Amino acid sequence: MGQDGEFLDLIVERFEFDAGIHPDKATALDEAALQADTLLYNDIWGGLEMDIGTGWSGSTRYPSPPIHKDGNVIWKPKRFILPQDYEQGIRWMPFDGMQQFDVQIEARQILTGYHAIIKLVAYVWDDIKRGDGRLGCLLDLVDRTKYANHCKAKVAETTRVRVAMNSNKKEDINGAHLNGDSSLGFFVSGFDFPQHEPGYRGSTQVTFTSIDIKKRHEDCMYRDR
Repeated sequence: MGQDGEFLDLIVERFEFDAGIHPDKATALDEAALQADTLLYNDIWGGLEMDIGTGWSGSTRYPSPPIHKDGNVIWKPKRFILPQDYEQGIRWMPFDGMQQFDVQIEARQILTGYHAIIKLVAYVWDDIKRGDGRLGCLLDLVDRTKYANHCKAKVAETTRVRVAMNSNKKEDINGAHLNGDSSLGFFVSGFDFPQHEPGYRGSTQVTFTSIDIKKRHEDCMYRDR
């Protein structure tokens, strides 16, 4: 369980989704942005709504892009966030600050075109109590890609970071960052970790393990709805 005395576990998961091969860079980025919108506003938002919002007995309220008005013309964009913004990288914090997501897209060149890639890092407090909590968004994030035609999870890894809550606040998740890479190692920063001197904000090394995608699908299918 996440809570243990004055500690709370932060779940950190890193993903790389492949949204297919496209003939040129612009098309690949456009498709990656469209799929990133789906991951954020359908899968993650939907999972959170069902677990902490409407509940499984109600209907899920998916947000839609705001309507724009230019003079006498009223129009609705087809996406929430523009490809150029995703390409630079965004930090997305839905709901109540108990979770956040770093998202960046790229067009990765290969011999036959460009792979549309979505890179996503999720930070979620493990606040599960009596079967309720915010981890459903992580289940739905992976589960949707099982059925998507052009968006598959190529990298899916998870780790836990124990954070002392007597010297941190839940809102400190807003300053959490994952740094490093697979060869040099990964570090999570932004907290006063138990091994640090009180008041010192630093980093701690973490080890990722592969997510069992099949089990994630099963967990999503059979969890209490």
